[in-house]
Amino acid sequence: MLEWRHSVSGRLFHIDLRTGHSIAIGPQRQAHRTTIVNRSSLNKGFTITPRPAAHATAISDDEFEDAELDAIIASIPLPPPASEVSGNGLDVGLGVQGEVLGAITRSTLAQARVLDQVDGKFIVCTTIVEGQQVVFCVDQHAADERYQLERFLEEYATRCADRTAAFLLEAAVTVDVSTNQYEALRADSVARAMRRLGWEMQLVPRMAQVDISGVPYVLKDRTLTLTGRPKNQALLSDVFVSCIEDITRRQADTQQHRMRRQGKHKTVRADDRDWMSFARQMPGSLLEVVKSRACRSAIMFNDAVRRDVCERLVARLARCRFPFQCAHGRPTLVPLCQILAQPCDDS
Repeated sequence: MLEWRHSVSGRLFHIDLRTGHSIAIGPQRQAHRTTIVNRSSLNKGFTITPRPAAHATAISDDEFEDAELDAIIASIPLPPPASEVSGNGLDVGLGVQGEVLGAITRSTLAQARVLDQVDGKFIVCTTIVEGQQVVFCVDQHAADERYQLERFLEEYATRCADRTAAFLLEAAVTVDVSTNQYEALRADSVARAMRRLGWEMQLVPRMAQVDISGVPYVLKDRTLTLTGRPKNQALLSDVFVSCIEDITRRQADTQQHRMRRQGKHKTVRADDRDWMSFARQMPGSLLEVVKSRACRSAIMFNDAVRRDVCERLVARLARCRFPFQCAHGRPTLVPLCQILAQPCDDS
C-alpha cells in the first residue's frame, strides 16, 4: 500500500500498488488558505484588452476569480465535436477526445493488435477506427476482472438453473434470524428461491433460527476452510439474512407489478441460464461476493506477462458482453492518440 495525500483537500489515501484501488483514510481535512496572489504580475506575454463594464459588479470573495484569466480561457478555441457513432450501448466503447473522431467498439477491439506490455500494468494496442489507426492502452487487471466476472456469473446462473449451486457442509450451522425473516422462509416461494441460489436449510421449530446445511458455492472460499468448516460465520449469516430480505422485497414488488398490469400484458419469464437476466435478479450481497472473487482471481498490477498472454487478455475482453468496465466500474481501456497518415513528398 502507498500513502498519498490530496494536495487540495488534504485527505489521506492508501493506494493498492497491485490493483490500483484507492481507499480514503480519515475525514476530509480543510485545505489551508494561502495569501491571495496578484495574477496580473504572472502575465506570460498575453495581451488582454480590458472590456468596459456594462454595469457595476459586486466584489467577490473568491480568491481564484480573475477577469484576465477568464478572458484568456475564453480565447482558447474549443476542440471540434466528435462524430456520432452508430450502435447500441453494448457495442460503443470510450470515445477518443480531441483530434480523434470516433469511438472504440467491440468489433474494433476484436481487431486490435497488441504491441507490448508497459510497466507491468497496461497493454498498449492499436486498432482501426473509421479508417484511422488509433493507439489505446488496456488496464490488464480491469480487463481480466471483467472477463472473470462474466465467466463466474455465467457459471453460477447455469448451476442455479440446474439446482447444483449448493456446497454441502460437514455439519449444519445455526443462524439467528428475525421473526419476520423466519415467517418469510416458511413461504414456499421464498424457500424455493433460496434453495435455487444454493442455500440448503431447515427451520428450527418454535425458534427464530435456521440450520444451514449447504451454502452457495460462490461463498465457499470466503466463509469456509479447506475442510469445509465455517471460518467466517458472521459473513455467512449476513449474506444469508440479506438474501432473505432481497428475495422477499423482489417478490413483493413483482406481485404488485402483476396486479397493476393484470389483463394488459402477459408476463414473460426470463431465461434462467442467461447470466445477464440472472444478475438483475441476483441478491446484491451475493453479487458483491462474485465481484470480489473476480477481482482477486484476475491478473494484478505488476504481474509481468508474455505477449501471447496479452493477446489472449485483449481477445477475451472483446468477447465480453460489457467489455468497457471492470466489475467495479473502472474503465478497462483508454484511447491515447490517433496516428495520421502523412502524404509522401517524392520531390
